Amino acid sequence: MKTRRGALAALALLLAGPAVAGHRHWYTGAVGSGATQWNPPGIQRDAGASTFPVVTTGSGTGSSGTTFLSSAFSTSSSAGLLVVVVSMGNLDGNNQGQPVLTGAGLTWTKRVEALITSAPSAVTHLAQVWTAPYSSAISSQQLTLTMGFASIDFARSLTIDALAGWAGTFGATATNTTSSSAETATLSGVASGSWSYVGVFRESTDTTVTPNGSTTELSDAFLSGPSPTVGTASGISTTGTGSLTLGWTNTMDFGAVAALEVKSN
Repeated sequence: MKTRRGALAALALLLAGPAVAGHRHWYTGAVGSGATQWNPPGIQRDAGASTFPVVTTGSGTGSSGTTFLSSAFSTSSSAGLLVVVVSMGNLDGNNQGQPVLTGAGLTWTKRVEALITSAPSAVTHLAQVWTAPYSSAISSQQLTLTMGFASIDFARSLTIDALAGWAGTFGATATNTTSSSAETATLSGVASGSWSYVGVFRESTDTTVTPNGSTTELSDAFLSGPSPTVGTASGISTTGTGSLTLGWTNTMDFGAVAALEVKSN
């Protein structure tokens, strides 16, 4: 009997296939020819103490300083992925550098970046998407965006999302820094079940923006006063597949748009 049970257990492991971080195969029914593969539910937003996405925005005509803190957030899931859309820039043309994201004791990876420079190495308009996996619940943490230099006439935002059901892989990326163009970027070959994120930093006369039909807006903020002005926005698509254009219908005088596909199970 023990030998038979051991053989059945070994057969079940064989059917499950090799272990891949973040992605397992599951089977229902009797082990053997009657077993059928079942994949658990795909990406789901964490339903923690914080209501995700957590959005923090800031703007002003004085000095921006060189650090920007997010609002505090907590997760309920003990494992998942944080996705952060960063949008920031200024009107004054001064170099703000390429910011670095840190916090929550996690290892952060910049997956995509779009930027405009007003002179060699002087970054003035920028959009990024960062990610970090977590393996224990996060409690009352903040993220820090650190810039190389301060600037004036600025706007910036951090949009934080927490996901469970992540496959451990990423798909397409896209950027757009074309002047006098729509505030969009097009991802290619987006898979079913993926969640796709987009961020923009724009310079235009618009004080609000309208998401296109593929995009659910997560944030929209601008610097009050100057015209033209600068603003930030972030958005998401949880259903789009194939060639997916994300963003807003407005035309930016100058701007940077960045988009990332996060794959599901």
